[in-house]
Amino acid sequence: DTNSLSQKNMDNNCEMKYTRIVVAGDAGVGKSSVIKRFVAKAFAEKVPELMDKVFIPTDRSFREGVPLLIYDTSSQDRNFEKTNGSLRNADSIVLVCDAQKKVTMDRILSYWIPRLQDLGVRCPIVVALNKCDISRKTLTKEINDHHMIEDCMECSAAKDVRITDTFHAAQSAVLYPVAPLRNNQTGSFTENYVRALTRIFRICDRDRDDALNVEELIDFQQRCFGIGFSSHDVDGLKLQLYQKNPHCLTSDDSRSITVLGFLELHRNFINEHMTENCWNILRKFGYDNQLRLDRSLTPKPPTRSADQCCELTQQAEDFLTEAFKQFHSAEDAMSLQDLRNTFSATPDSELPFSLQDFSSRVETTKAGHLTFNGWISLWSMLAMFEPQQCLTSLTYLGFPTDVSALSRTRGKDADRTSDVIVKKTLRCFVFGSSGCGKSTFINRLIGIPFENQPPETIELRHVANRIELPDGSHHCLVMTEVPSVESIIANVLTDELPRSGDLVMLIFDLSQSRSLEYVMEIFQPFLTTKIGLPDSLPVQFVATKSDRHQVDQLDGRDDNEEFLLDILDICNRFGLTYPEVYYPSRESELFFSNISEMALSPEPFRPESARRQRSRTMSSARKWLKRAISVSVLLGVAYFTYRRYSPNASSTSTEQNNPSTTSVERNGSDQASTTRSTSYRNPV
Repeated sequence: DTNSLSQKNMDNNCEMKYTRIVVAGDAGVGKSSVIKRFVAKAFAEKVPELMDKVFIPTDRSFREGVPLLIYDTSSQDRNFEKTNGSLRNADSIVLVCDAQKKVTMDRILSYWIPRLQDLGVRCPIVVALNKCDISRKTLTKEINDHHMIEDCMECSAAKDVRITDTFHAAQSAVLYPVAPLRNNQTGSFTENYVRALTRIFRICDRDRDDALNVEELIDFQQRCFGIGFSSHDVDGLKLQLYQKNPHCLTSDDSRSITVLGFLELHRNFINEHMTENCWNILRKFGYDNQLRLDRSLTPKPPTRSADQCCELTQQAEDFLTEAFKQFHSAEDAMSLQDLRNTFSATPDSELPFSLQDFSSRVETTKAGHLTFNGWISLWSMLAMFEPQQCLTSLTYLGFPTDVSALSRTRGKDADRTSDVIVKKTLRCFVFGSSGCGKSTFINRLIGIPFENQPPETIELRHVANRIELPDGSHHCLVMTEVPSVESIIANVLTDELPRSGDLVMLIFDLSQSRSLEYVMEIFQPFLTTKIGLPDSLPVQFVATKSDRHQVDQLDGRDDNEEFLLDILDICNRFGLTYPEVYYPSRESELFFSNISEMALSPEPFRPESARRQRSRTMSSARKWLKRAISVSVLLGVAYFTYRRYSPNASSTSTEQNNPSTTSVERNGSDQASTTRSTSYRNPV
């Protein structure tokens, strides 16, 4: 099966055992003579009708240490099927014709190409015009331009003219194929090749001015071929490109090479049968023979536990900032065409997000163009939810593979014991009853105007924006709207929230009597130890629709009686701040800045559950016990010091040494000691 064999060669040529070259053509054109000249470096007037297959070892092969296996074929009718079998299994085919016999040249297109098409052969074909030393006839333009023919050679087995070049071209067509690079029917580059060259150009364009200056061009040459350019070589290359098309160079004094010039440079390689250069460049930048980035070269996300997330490093943010500056057209925003230009080097299957479906997730302008905050927010969400896709897309954009693009956050166990959270991307879960205003609330984060009746959310919805805090730092706030669907709520409470949540917002509608009851049912697990929810997460109630008629909030969970719910009493009971009252005209930037600060400094906003109260009581008891022990030790040391160095202790010692001391003197001494002791305790 030629196709499967060729696919194997294309996928991994380094594991190729040999290149199978089949020599075919009409009778008497010199097929066997061409093979003998190449193998034995000699010419014989008489050769066998059919030569045996010839193995050319590695030391005599042309490229990448892959040996050759050359097959001769017979033109006799009795060997028709055998010849067909050889042609089907060929990696490359050399069609030989006779320069003295025009009919053999005509049969290339009238007989041999149709025969190969009927066999389903798709391997490279090289046409060898033998006996060119005798006749000056040349191949027709139709043969040279045929899309199935890779190359044409005018050679002579008798005079040893370009015989080696013919087999070289046949093997190079396998190891360095043209088909993935150029459409032979139209002569234009394939879409994948243009994407690959565009990415390579952007990687080499370090100053991001859309042109390669002399230093960048020399670095490119050194990286790909191990040798540099002289100033004379650079000038000659620029002159050659300018003569092709003046737009290949910039119009300023630097005369740097543009993207068009870079593509034209590679077009010259192909036209001059130097596809080896093209593939060397592609492989230096991580492409396989299908013009896809080698997955083994794509960085892997940091190893992390279930309660850790990934976020962009500062280097990745700086890279994305420069990319935004380079490709945005006007109004500090990216239009659809700007985004297409940005991802012109990225295959459709590797796009990080839909280029037309982001206005409901991040900040955009009124015209629907992507702002800088929206650009960074999209990448921050991608790093959090799909870190591998984020790294792959960054690699296609040209981010260096030897620089870390993602870092992992601290585990939740560490966050629960800390008063300060250190992370760039914050995730807030928003709960509330149907129609309470959740969608309208989180829409304000990305600047969507107020809607009276936004579409009902039936699945998890994520929106994000880049928030600037009062200290000048920037954080990405990701808000996840949880729909009023029991199965989704249960999954969030038991999985996503404990694993990745930084803040919980409970929204209730002041104009609906059962709205607070609904969020209290969600809030209740935070106050028990039966469900493994982290009660160390900060919680904030938000009241909406304050501009409407307000009603009492009722709790009807008891079948026999309804109770009034007092949100202020609830907050006092569990040590929470009073609810925020949100209305459409309220300044949203400050509001979401405050939310971000709550997530970063969660201690004042954590609910006082029974477990936390017990923990706090035990912690307080341990603290007072330590203080009591410390005071006892200090008093003991003070008493010892007093007894050791007090004058009373000295007089007692003297009395013991002087028995003649009178009782009057002893009484006076006791009174003085009492006076000194009293004066010592009073200040204390």
